[in-house]
Amino acid sequence: MTKTIQDVLNERGARYGDFSDHAAIAQQLQDIIRAAPSWDRMTPVIKQSLTVIADKLARICSGDPSYDDNWINLMGYSQLVLDRLDKPAKTNETKIVVDTDISKQSQDAIKRWIDSERRITGGAVKTIPLGGATLINKT
Repeated sequence: MTKTIQDVLNERGARYGDFSDHAAIAQQLQDIIRAAPSWDRMTPVIKQSLTVIADKLARICSGDPSYDDNWINLMGYSQLVLDRLDKPAKTNETKIVVDTDISKQSQDAIKRWIDSERRITGGAVKTIPLGGATLINKT
């Protein structure tokens, strides 16, 4: 037996809820995303992924939140972006040796710098204790 368009719409409605509710939620999410400060700097791949992710989130919010396919799709569209991100080129390593016999204020400043560098580089800053000093290795 061949399914009619109405059969398909009925199945989707049962799974995802009323299309008007879904559309309203999806458009609100997309409006928020497009108004974000970094929107204009995003690649078409990132923009499209966020658009589809907003749609999947709207399906979750208007329909069956336990339907695993929606959650799998969220991971899939995120992975598509990750696979296409430009990876920063490896630069020369910077090694800094810090004497631990310094003031608490200086130690705290160095710790803040290390934490900041880790956030920027995605964890590419490593610290290695060396007796009375610490080696900071930034790759």
